[in-house]
Amino acid sequence: MPRPLLVLGVGGPADYAEFTLSQVAQAYPIVLADKDVPLWARPYLAHHLPVDLADPPTVLDAVRRHAAEHELGGVLAMDRSAIATVAYVTSARTPHAHDSHGLAACSSPAAVRRLLKRDVFQPRWTMAHGAQSLADHADSIGYPVTLRWPDEPAGPIGPAHTRRELLALYARGRQAVFDATSPLDTVIVEAHLSGPRICAEVVVFNDGGCQLIAVTRTTDGPAPARQALRHSVYAHDELLHNRQIRQTVERTVHALSVTSCVLHIEMTLTSRGPCVTDVSANPANDLIPLLVKRATGISLPQVAAALANSEPPTLAPSRQKAAAVHFAYASTAGGISELALTTPAYRPPVERAVLTQHVGSRVNSVEWASGRDRLAHWVALGDNASACDTTLDEAAKALVVSFAPATSTVDSDAVPHDSRSVNDRACPDLSIPPLGRTATCPNATHTDPAVEETTYVQFRTGASKQRLLPPDSPGTAGDDRVVVQPATLGLSTDDVKAVGGLMAELVSTCAAIGARYDTNDIWQPLAPGPDGQFSEASEVLAHLARTLNRTRAGIRKIHAQAHRRALSRAARIAPGQRGVASS
Repeated sequence: MPRPLLVLGVGGPADYAEFTLSQVAQAYPIVLADKDVPLWARPYLAHHLPVDLADPPTVLDAVRRHAAEHELGGVLAMDRSAIATVAYVTSARTPHAHDSHGLAACSSPAAVRRLLKRDVFQPRWTMAHGAQSLADHADSIGYPVTLRWPDEPAGPIGPAHTRRELLALYARGRQAVFDATSPLDTVIVEAHLSGPRICAEVVVFNDGGCQLIAVTRTTDGPAPARQALRHSVYAHDELLHNRQIRQTVERTVHALSVTSCVLHIEMTLTSRGPCVTDVSANPANDLIPLLVKRATGISLPQVAAALANSEPPTLAPSRQKAAAVHFAYASTAGGISELALTTPAYRPPVERAVLTQHVGSRVNSVEWASGRDRLAHWVALGDNASACDTTLDEAAKALVVSFAPATSTVDSDAVPHDSRSVNDRACPDLSIPPLGRTATCPNATHTDPAVEETTYVQFRTGASKQRLLPPDSPGTAGDDRVVVQPATLGLSTDDVKAVGGLMAELVSTCAAIGARYDTNDIWQPLAPGPDGQFSEASEVLAHLARTLNRTRAGIRKIHAQAHRRALSRAARIAPGQRGVASS
């Protein structure tokens, strides 16, 4: 039985983080330390320590109390914001650890750059505090420049070629791209870099040696946000053998003095060579671990977990393929009035297709988008990167999206009613995604865990009338003014569409599983070996349970809202009836 692994944070929303957490759970029992546990993560956990990750001493106390009664192995950060806490806990539990300072630095782009400044090529940069400081520093660096907020997951925005452009970029970036809770007055201003963006996925061993596992190539969207439109990983990428990239990786690892971890090193390939822009020591975002797994067979989350537990990782590649993910954004800003994927059949090159917004959401246009503005994403597999690109180009045509007339929080122009996404094409069929996260229904809203825990919803449809008050409420007997027909319960056209969307997701999930497993009344798993087949059965059940929970929670929410509206109407019709509770 492997030693349980202490994991800090779940790594983000299920659409992106579930694969990573599930990979770790397949290899080690997980003890999660975090304030709350999202519903989707619970099947993967052996234990939960409810603590605030922003308070390292409290986390350490909780870990020590748990370790006093249970066996506990190493520590792994799933969120970048938890890396400093991992370093604190690790150094306290293992006083002779030598890499806590470098590991802690990986929690902040600014701290990483300070450690790398003597040994690794990086852009000219400085920290600015406020608009005036920003403009002065940009003048000294020289235009064009880009901006990067230190504690935000989004990449740089820009470029700005003049002071006027810079201040406008700063104001709009604060409004459109970043959370109001972030320290927005502090910003990194850096020289603009021209060239392709890549990420090196690097395993660092206990002795400080390292191995380059994969190179992720990124296709950027339009400026100024330059959000990632596509990531691709190819097992035979020629950049894996590029001498300059390998030297840059080795110098970065040496400068940080980290050991026993997996690093995600971001670079821009400039005319002067690879330029490092950021380094993180938590599993990469944007489904990159999934791409690496599908392309090479190497599970970076399991490698990181093994290293954290002081065990030798499995690094032998078992696949020689390519995998890529494509993200869809809106070409104009506004509220979403229609969002759907045409999914009549399952085609294996597309592994998954996921809607990440719902009708009623407001999004920014691709020029000012953040990761929170993504409409959908697809993952494709192929023999090479070109094959994946072809599949994704075709798959993106299946996205149907329209916007209600609105004004963006950033863009001042009104949004046309039938504007298409940045993937503006026709809409042929697209495969139904297999196991994992299915295409989320257009109207399914993400509810809080307390709502999602609902396991039973009842609609009383047998009676022709439905009382909104208890039968023994004063003044209600025989009073039709407080008896509402089901048609007037409060279900609007949008409510009916939302219910239909929820049911469509449930049916689509079942259809996708049925298409993948042609059982002929016999369960025929695809995974080899008893352990793999058992895990596959568990994954199917968990996938069905998650979808059913979302459907039930969504229907319950819709029904509750309609019920409240009906109560409000009944109160207005019969103001003298004291039995009608105000909403």
